[in-house]
Amino acid sequence: MNILEESKSVQDPTVEAAFEELKKSNFLALFRAKQASLWKKEPANLAIINKSLGWIDAPETTAMSLGALRSFVLELGREEIESAVVLGMGGSSLCCEVFKECFPHPNHKIRLEVLDSTSPEAVSALQKKLNLKKTMFIVSSKSGSTMEPNCFMDYFFSETQKVLGNKAPSRFIAVTDPKTSLEKKASQMRFRKIWPGNPNVGGRYSALTNFGIVPAAISGLNVEDILNRARQIRATILSENNPALNPATVLGAFLGANARKGKDKLTLILSPQYKAFGLWIEQLIAESTGKEGRGIVPIIAEDGLSPKDIGSDRIFVGIIDPQDNASADLIKKIKENGASCLSYFIENPYELSEQFFLWEAATATAGFLLGINPFDQPNVQAAKDLTVDILSKAKKGRIAEEKPFLRSGEAQVFCDETLKEIILKSQKKPNWPLTDLLKIHLTRLKAGDYAVILAYAQPEAKIQKELELLRSFFSKTYHVPFALEFGPRYLHSTGQLYKGGGSGGLFLEIAFTRGKKLPIPGRPWGFETLIRAQALGDYSALKSSGHRILRLDFPADEFTAIKTVVQSLSSKILRSGQRHPQ
Repeated sequence: MNILEESKSVQDPTVEAAFEELKKSNFLALFRAKQASLWKKEPANLAIINKSLGWIDAPETTAMSLGALRSFVLELGREEIESAVVLGMGGSSLCCEVFKECFPHPNHKIRLEVLDSTSPEAVSALQKKLNLKKTMFIVSSKSGSTMEPNCFMDYFFSETQKVLGNKAPSRFIAVTDPKTSLEKKASQMRFRKIWPGNPNVGGRYSALTNFGIVPAAISGLNVEDILNRARQIRATILSENNPALNPATVLGAFLGANARKGKDKLTLILSPQYKAFGLWIEQLIAESTGKEGRGIVPIIAEDGLSPKDIGSDRIFVGIIDPQDNASADLIKKIKENGASCLSYFIENPYELSEQFFLWEAATATAGFLLGINPFDQPNVQAAKDLTVDILSKAKKGRIAEEKPFLRSGEAQVFCDETLKEIILKSQKKPNWPLTDLLKIHLTRLKAGDYAVILAYAQPEAKIQKELELLRSFFSKTYHVPFALEFGPRYLHSTGQLYKGGGSGGLFLEIAFTRGKKLPIPGRPWGFETLIRAQALGDYSALKSSGHRILRLDFPADEFTAIKTVVQSLSSKILRSGQRHPQ
């Protein structure tokens, strides 16, 4: 892939005007100089930005410290290690998903796994895949205090002790910033190794630091190649002063200038082998730009997306394998339909190393054009605080539950106040069919909106397949972009955008009241209570922010409940849905 050649393909008056704006502001020179005031002038913002620009040098600084990592990987190679499991969330896990799913791992004996779900079913399913005697756990958290990785650590350390006894610490390493609570605890627990994070790099910008590179190296990837490719694109971006020729400002102007004109739905068209890279882009874009009532909404393209279903508020970026004719044809049809589109053809998965740095620099550019600070996340804390409050009030591992507004079959129904009023005015029923509820909820969508299915379920293939069917039905019926997110992962990703990026989102949360009981050592509650509290906390945060939200709580197991919903809705919703005016 030649990023520069792809960048030259952009011919759009909106983007070209942004090039002039970037040129007049001397953006590239100031970016190269790490001038924090490019983005914000206020002291509080400047303090955050000044501590967040280390990612610009990460390809160089990480490459210079590979010696110890090479030695550690060789050391592990002499042992009977079969699996390396990243225990993390958000920025510390999504880049590892890319390394696991998108990069080749030929003939390497250590299999990389990533756990970023508090679903007890997900935790148990992972444990069943592992031989704990031959597993290395990588506890990964920048702040060191993130609840989910710490709960994962407590659980798997206890489980590993059961099979290895006092040798359990030799199967644990930590990746965390200096002087965090995790660094202290890992030292006290005699972890085998503690790899430092860079305190001047934010979590979502940390793929090319130890948070991504340590797991990549352990899993057998050529991290020298990864970093060399990133260094090459970095050199190009830092040396090119013409915004119209600089790959980062071309992509950044494409994103930011279109968003200012109302084309703020970034749809990612990804070849199947690069789907995980879309999850990483989602977090980077959503958490960086979704604030102050504005932002870019990332959507991984819905299955069966057709140009006729596309509104005027979308732009498209393709990350495509040259052999993927289906995605290439879709891009071609979208362009022919007049939509704004930019494509990158990836012949070798290692070229994604360039994409990491390219998207980071482009996101910083888009943040400048949008007038926001792309390095903070001011609205993420609300759901965390509510979750902690709910857990603090748990008694004997059980949390207090509010009374449902109504029922629909086995599902308990909760919703925002406006939807309550609409339902009450429509027709009083003790038990509403799901099709009626969803029709009333979804017909509140209007042009320029987007919708999201928030599933607090195990993110396994068969559940995702069913939810993708549901998403596709809704998207084709209501003709707005539909995203699918799994909780609690999205709380550390798109959650910032959903709460801080304006009122254009409409949400359907699917949660479960009876999770598999799975205790967490040292905690008065287990994973089933934790994920339940996270679902309730985020529902409350979205509702209190004035968002349109419908929550369905099911008592059945996850797959059975979701399949029942999909089967009951698929034909009826398609026949009865009302399309918003185009």
